[in-house]
Amino acid sequence: FERGFIDPAVKYTIDGIKDEHGQIIKETSLKYLMQQLPDFENEKTLLHYHGEKLGCIIYNSPKCTPEVAGEGIEYDWGVSKIWYRIQDTELKRNKT
Repeated sequence: FERGFIDPAVKYTIDGIKDEHGQIIKETSLKYLMQQLPDFENEKTLLHYHGEKLGCIIYNSPKCTPEVAGEGIEYDWGVSKIWYRIQDTELKRNKT
């Protein structure tokens, strides 16, 4: 809507609306419209964006495949939880 790809006056569905012959009108399919966005495939995630701002390099495994990620992520979560627990309570309550 904000980018001009969707007309608020048109009704859209995930897969598209069928015409009187039963054919799907692909211009009313939200899936089809998302595939037409040139930057959708190359858009950075917030993790990558903030990581680059901090000068970090983020390596990702494929989505929904935790078995490929290995034990590194489990270690990182464990270390971050320990670090958080040893912080002073006042530091946790103030977001400054």
